[in-house]
Amino acid sequence: MSRLITRQIRLIEQLYGVFEKCEQQSGLKPHEIAKVKSEYDKLIQKYGAQILSVTRILRSEVESPTVVKELITQGEQKALEKIDKLRFLNSGPQQGAT
Repeated sequence: MSRLITRQIRLIEQLYGVFEKCEQQSGLKPHEIAKVKSEYDKLIQKYGAQILSVTRILRSEVESPTVVKELITQGEQKALEKIDKLRFLNSGPQQGAT
């Protein structure tokens, strides 16, 4: 599934590249071009991600569904914390801040 999503993102990027090359000859109205560019930016720049790997985790003990759900919740929380930390680090000093 992760490889499929990565392929879809790459396809969107390739199609957008073709769109950029042909936008002047396309006959599209300026607002239509702006709409495509805006949607592309939203999908790729804000939400797009390349999934580099998927790790399968094996356990030697059989866990109850409750324990598995708790472990998933813990993993989600850790992932969100990491994302927030990376966003903070990537935001850097703001322009105009004193």
